[in-house]
Amino acid sequence: MSTIHKFLLVVFALLWLGLAYLMLDLGGVTLYNILVALLAGALIFVPLWKRWKGQ
Repeated sequence: MSTIHKFLLVVFALLWLGLAYLMLDLGGVTLYNILVALLAGALIFVPLWKRWKGQ
């Protein structure tokens, strides 16, 4: 994984963490909201990890 890919992964992670925090803070910490946040993270990071892992 090149340096730019690591940087982009960190930027996406921080953005996802911020948005997940806002969602949980404004919508309440429920099982549904936790699952939505985890699935959103999986939809973002799994394809990126698979694509950039081999480079």
